[in-house]
Amino acid sequence: MKHVVTVLLALPLMAQIQHEEHLTVVYRQQDFRMTEGDGTVLVYDAAYFARFEPFSVGDMLKRVPGISGNADAGEFDHPQMRGLPPAYTQILINGQPIPGGNDRTVAVNWIPADAVQRIEVVRSSNATQSAEGIAGVINIVLRDQPGACHTEVTTNLNTTDSDGETHPQGSFSHHINTSNTDVAIHGSYQQRHNPKHQTSDIVTADDEQIFKDETNDHDADESHLNLNLAYRYANHASLKLRGFYHHTDRTDMENSSYFIDQEFDEGEFDEEQQDRTRLGLVAQWEASYDSGRWDLAVTASNTHLDRRASFGTFDASEREEEAFDIEDTKHKLSSFRASWESPSWGHQQFEAGILVHTQTRDSGLKNYEIDDEETVLVGDAGVYRLKEDRVDAWLVHHYRTPTWQLESGLRAERTDWSHRDRTQTQWYPSFHARIPLSLGSMRLSVARTTRRPDFQDLVPHPRFNEPRDDDTTIGNPQLEQEQAWGADIGLERNLKHGFLGIQFTYRDIHNLIELTQLDESLFQPQNRENARMWGIDFDASTALHALNAPNLSVFMSLSWQDSEVRDLYTGQNRQINLQSDYVMNLGFLQAFPRHHMSLGVNYLTQGNSSDLEALERASIQFGDDLEAVFEKQWGDKWTMRISAKNIFDASRTEKITSFVGLRDLSEVEQISFESERATRAYRLSLRAIF
Repeated sequence: MKHVVTVLLALPLMAQIQHEEHLTVVYRQQDFRMTEGDGTVLVYDAAYFARFEPFSVGDMLKRVPGISGNADAGEFDHPQMRGLPPAYTQILINGQPIPGGNDRTVAVNWIPADAVQRIEVVRSSNATQSAEGIAGVINIVLRDQPGACHTEVTTNLNTTDSDGETHPQGSFSHHINTSNTDVAIHGSYQQRHNPKHQTSDIVTADDEQIFKDETNDHDADESHLNLNLAYRYANHASLKLRGFYHHTDRTDMENSSYFIDQEFDEGEFDEEQQDRTRLGLVAQWEASYDSGRWDLAVTASNTHLDRRASFGTFDASEREEEAFDIEDTKHKLSSFRASWESPSWGHQQFEAGILVHTQTRDSGLKNYEIDDEETVLVGDAGVYRLKEDRVDAWLVHHYRTPTWQLESGLRAERTDWSHRDRTQTQWYPSFHARIPLSLGSMRLSVARTTRRPDFQDLVPHPRFNEPRDDDTTIGNPQLEQEQAWGADIGLERNLKHGFLGIQFTYRDIHNLIELTQLDESLFQPQNRENARMWGIDFDASTALHALNAPNLSVFMSLSWQDSEVRDLYTGQNRQINLQSDYVMNLGFLQAFPRHHMSLGVNYLTQGNSSDLEALERASIQFGDDLEAVFEKQWGDKWTMRISAKNIFDASRTEKITSFVGLRDLSEVEQISFESERATRAYRLSLRAIF
């Protein structure tokens, strides 16, 4: 079954099932199993990822089967489920949506791995969840279960082999338990450093050959804080308060040197500084009565981005700033949720609820040019205010026997947009089943889901120099949501010391949004085509007891995926943008119990992808990735890990073909071959529990 066992390199534990509809990935002394449930949610405890000492949630997710990425070398920021673009995957924190970018995507590399309690992967949404997430939903649950009273302290030193710089990272967590009160606090600080090097060979239409040499340094100081409070009273009710704060101070410095006939021609720089603050808060009341279980929750989250990007040229003697962007963007979300879960009546149970949700995005992006030492405003299409108000309601019916589990539901979402003078109501049915078989079980899911348009695409302001210089893109406030029907069928079998699973996935997407050419230099996003996506996922893992090697565990996961959409301009069928052909994880974990040590290796490879956007077509190839970790424990309190990442020094290469006009893709303007490398990274980690 998909998302079952990829990097089975985790601390020995038995993960607990909190809800019957969850499938929990279990690790216990190299024995791997899939627990019972209806299969709509897979739960990965933090210990599942811990052996490889991940830096961030991005490092954690790339070890989950079927999840790929398309970021620059050495980074993993926007996960792609089923190979579909990041906008098709919904990211939640503590079960709640958080503000994202203009395209509604949420980067995950800012969330430190130490702050995570577990990650839940929703393969197919049910009616109790928002219908967004055509590819699926990833819910990142921050530390919220105190358990036994204790304090945990971690210190890390990170370095790279390109420049040898050392950057510290540290975290702490403190848990307090009383008879009716739980308190958990977690804080961390880290310095991130990712130096990259890119080379490009460019051939123009008149056979001019240009060589580009680029360096890119990414540096960030990040602070993170979680706070979770829970108070139980009257033996049947509880109050919970969850909150997080995150601050990033980031600098990206890019320098590009251009050479013609091996002679230096010019240099360009792109320097960006950003200050970003994220806040999230959830207040929740839960109570159980004879009439059922009641749940009320109020949520609020906010992101504030203050950014300045500077562009210019340089030579051997001076640097000259020629243009700059200034952005001051605020994005706020708030909601009220009320739900009810009935008592069990025989084999049947019902759920119902309502959600009132609002979000406001105040974007403040302005573009300036410097002309004869005078600053000139050349674009303010990035200045806009959008508001979405939504009211959702749902009803779910469960039918459960000791072997069969059936769930059917219906969700209604009524949306009111500030840029339109009308509201819209959409209906989203879903059905999930777990069916016993003689050699295992089968899981079946059918659901209707959606993707909402990018914020900026809804604003009817002209965006100059997009998609390229001298072109203009204008937003379309009449864009409709993309809608999809999806089906997932999985077969699984628990072995004595392992697991085998296979899953088939299909998505039928309607109202696909693509950039459309209106005339020679005017473009607009429009609902144009339909698309189909399908794939197969295979997972296998076992401890090698049969070979008298019970302390050696091996695992493999392979996801193959494909899609089809008719190209607007060529009339031919092609894949959906950014979808890799396959993703594979392969590795082992060798434990040495007598010495309290272990060694793990994880190999990751990802197929090629392509990206056709307006006047450019890119073919993208990813290098193979290898990671290794050595662990030593002293008693129950001290753990040391030494990890190495990107051992193969993997590269990301692109062939980019630029066309003169989108309507005639036969006339090529230039072709560039780009190769980008990050660097090997190493970490020394020491963790103590008191």
